[in-house]
Amino acid sequence: MPRFPEQRKLLLRIMKTVEQYHVLDDPGALCFGLAVGASADLDGPPLWGMLVAPPSGGKTEAVELTHDVAVEHLDDVTVAGLLSWYHPSNGKGEAMPVGTLIRVGETGLITIADFSTVLKDSQRGRGGRDDLYSIFRRIFDGEVQRDLGNELRPLRWKGRVTFLAACTAVIDHFASHSDALGPRWLYFRPKARDRATRRAITHRALRVNASEQKAKKAVAQSLAGRLIRNAGPLASEATLDDTLMHQIGEAALVVCMGRASVPRDSYGEREINGPVEMEEPPRVAKQLLMQARCLIGLGLDDREAMAVMTRSAIDSMPAMRAGVLRAVVTATEPVTTASVAKACGVDWKVANRYLMDFQALGVLAQAEITNRFAGHVADGKPWVLDHPDADTIRAVFECASHPVLPELNDGGSDEVSTS
Repeated sequence: MPRFPEQRKLLLRIMKTVEQYHVLDDPGALCFGLAVGASADLDGPPLWGMLVAPPSGGKTEAVELTHDVAVEHLDDVTVAGLLSWYHPSNGKGEAMPVGTLIRVGETGLITIADFSTVLKDSQRGRGGRDDLYSIFRRIFDGEVQRDLGNELRPLRWKGRVTFLAACTAVIDHFASHSDALGPRWLYFRPKARDRATRRAITHRALRVNASEQKAKKAVAQSLAGRLIRNAGPLASEATLDDTLMHQIGEAALVVCMGRASVPRDSYGEREINGPVEMEEPPRVAKQLLMQARCLIGLGLDDREAMAVMTRSAIDSMPAMRAGVLRAVVTATEPVTTASVAKACGVDWKVANRYLMDFQALGVLAQAEITNRFAGHVADGKPWVLDHPDADTIRAVFECASHPVLPELNDGGSDEVSTS
């Protein structure tokens, strides 16, 4: 049972409104975005959320639901756009600090419509991305100082800013670069859509006219604003028992394993060429805890909150890493490199590289073919979990599979309501 039933009623009303103009096949994504929005007014390290999906994959809907509570909506991000000086054109008067951080002040939610442009912009260059990631790191820590050579005094900002961004899967190509500067984001990847869902989305898009969609979206955003404002104080009051705290700690351990750095040669056979480096779990554990409390404040019951939280933990790994580990963890029979490659839809060499990453991390191992495996394995040694926390890893993946808001699947029609 949810702890805050009135919040759940409001949450379901929002979801039903969204369904009138958009096929809602994964409510977890919207819950994740709303939870990030609700965290903006809380204390402690900020919760930064990144929704990762293909174009038209549903990430924009989750970001736009927070429209009424976000203080800034960005289409592009630059260092100067975040914090810079303004010089009067007439040359008179003192220079003034300007930029997104100045407008936001000490606290607030900032949404980024498409983080992909930040990563792919060839004009920005590697050095520009380094500078941007560096200032993001300092923003997360709560204090930014920019020293510009032509100014007598430095630019300073101090506060607690929350980011909610949307991005395509291109983010995974920059994972090692961003992690080298310090991972700060939790990801959520809406579930892949099957043919039936794609067809339903297409039919819905054809039947809903632009003015109707705009009106319904405005209603959903207004309701979401009320839900988020209510959720913040409720999240602050929500206490979690030892079992839930243990689950959050275990999820933090798993995400740190999954996004650890395994250095490889950048050419040739891409051999591992150095020791692995794994982040310590306290920071991500605090982020997951804040997310879980906000999800409860939104009206999810404890088990649903844990499901969304563990999904975001798994999704915060590089997508192929998570897919490979899921293929091994959820298999009902011994798996080989070839079967993992087939399950993930990639070449054998790609799957093998990620399996060997987990082998270097001490998570997976190749077992000898025994009589127990005879008849099941014909193309190589099977991969098995080989870690002291193997049961923890299995439990996190199992928790992530729990359904969220099952009331949304109680009947229903694909017809669009015009009421």
